Amino acid sequence: GGGGDGQITVGELSVRLLRVELQRQEADAAYHLRQLDKDRDGILSFAELPDQGPRSKTLYDVADENKDGWLSATESRRYFHPETQPGMFKFLAAEAMMLLDRNKDGNLAKEECH
Repeated sequence: GGGGDGQITVGELSVRLLRVELQRQEADAAYHLRQLDKDRDGILSFAELPDQGPRSKTLYDVADENKDGWLSATESRRYFHPETQPGMFKFLAAEAMMLLDRNKDGNLAKEECH
């Protein structure tokens, strides 16, 4: 660890685990990009994605950070792993709200969270 005693703290371990997970997600998104990029231009169009449903389209549009209609390598990571991409949290929260808000009042009551 950072203390020179050969041990690692919980904080250091959590940072290392996060770094490993983010590297895994980056590699996974790069793999998907290589597999799905049919024209080999290094970017993904929506037409190149296997799932053409409405959720996928909305996710694609939100992940397309610069709104150019294509997903770059960085944006494809937002698409394939939105759960760790800060710019995607609002999308995920809205999606969770839609699923959990049974009375559709735009708020979650305690009983709707169980």
